[in-house]
Amino acid sequence: MKGSKPSTHAGKRSGASQSSGTILFIEDDTEFLKLVSHQLKAAGYKVITATRAEEALERLDKHTPDLIILDISMPGMGGLGFLRRLNTISHTHPCPILVLSGRNELEPFFNESVVAAFIPKTSMRDSLLQKVHELITQHHYIARAKDQDHTIPSRKLLLIEDDTAIRDHLTAVFMRKGYEVYHAVDENTLLKVAAVANPSVVLIKYWLPSCNGPTLAEQMGSHAATRHIPVLLYDETGLHISSEQFPNVRALVPSAKGDLLLKAIEAVF
Repeated sequence: MKGSKPSTHAGKRSGASQSSGTILFIEDDTEFLKLVSHQLKAAGYKVITATRAEEALERLDKHTPDLIILDISMPGMGGLGFLRRLNTISHTHPCPILVLSGRNELEPFFNESVVAAFIPKTSMRDSLLQKVHELITQHHYIARAKDQDHTIPSRKLLLIEDDTAIRDHLTAVFMRKGYEVYHAVDENTLLKVAAVANPSVVLIKYWLPSCNGPTLAEQMGSHAATRHIPVLLYDETGLHISSEQFPNVRALVPSAKGDLLLKAIEAVF
């Protein structure tokens, strides 16, 4: 069996037994699939299972889960292939994805991906149900707020990044965390996009081909329509200087990694 046997008492500790929701659980180890499914059902969740990624995609044609629990090492398309295909499927309320894998070395990679959480199978005993409860509760809140037209805090983000691969990766990371992401490519479009979108925060790459980040931040601070918007700079080259040099900049993050940028953004709020 790939993972360790789940604890039968974890539901009582986590409080998840008082919750409800539908989970799509994708795992090719049938014994492990049955054990974890039983634990989830005992905690009050409806569980839909699939032993292959291709089978899971068929399940999504008929069901709308509140959470997907995904193994990575599977025959066929595999977990990574499933994630790529999932990005092309449109859902009214995209559900969070929890990776449950025996490949502990993948955790740093998934900390930088669009999944909501990563739990190693070897240490899931006390954390799985608690994390499931947390993710489904959050998903239900967002879905209810949108369905009932409730006003939820604006989470608009304007990103200025010239490398399309980095831009697309960061956009996926931020969107998975609930941000509506806008882009500007240079100083000529920044002020226009910022004035129209009125983002909650602007994230600017320090070194850009035509104009550096501090200059763009200064331009935003000099215009009445944008001076109220907090600006964060990021730079992974190690050549930056202190953000104290720039009065319009809230923080300077010495990295382009999504998780570190998210922490800096949340600190602003």
